[in-house]
Amino acid sequence: RLSGLFPGGAVGLDLRLSLLRVARRLLDGDVAEVRLRLEGSRLAPIRVAPAERPAGPVTLVLGDAMAPPFLAESFPVVAAVSLLDTVPDPLFVLGQLDALVAPGGLLLLATPYSWEPDITPPDQWWSTPETTGAEFLVDALLGRRPELPHLRYERLEEDDNLPWGLPGHGRLVHRFGLHAVLARKS
Repeated sequence: RLSGLFPGGAVGLDLRLSLLRVARRLLDGDVAEVRLRLEGSRLAPIRVAPAERPAGPVTLVLGDAMAPPFLAESFPVVAAVSLLDTVPDPLFVLGQLDALVAPGGLLLLATPYSWEPDITPPDQWWSTPETTGAEFLVDALLGRRPELPHLRYERLEEDDNLPWGLPGHGRLVHRFGLHAVLARKS
């Protein structure tokens, strides 16, 4: 949907080539087949149909949010959904996302703060006995965290329980309540 809002369209970044291939098929209006774990090592193919054709061009890029392959301040809008709690250093990634947003641009972040110690070391978690992940993120965006004091955003909207679901396997769907923040870069 974002692709129709900007003359250059939209850019999708992911580290997994297989997901970019699925996205390309869907964007092209084709049905994509993916394998879903039913249970144990038993997999089954499922067909995913495209929801709608994009209104504008969509460029898909294989890359890492830890080192995005784009020039600084390249984008009027940067959106990251379910990303910040899936990287080894979420503060560093937040800084990388900020670097991509043009002055006056928008940053949309949404995450369940579902930290996993084998992905994000516990000393990097924003959810602590003293603060929630949501409080930490908003403080960071407002320039109130010593780790990223240069951030200057105006919080436009916030939702503390945006529904989000991800399939785990044939008998499991992970349901999250994402904390979402839309902010404008000063």
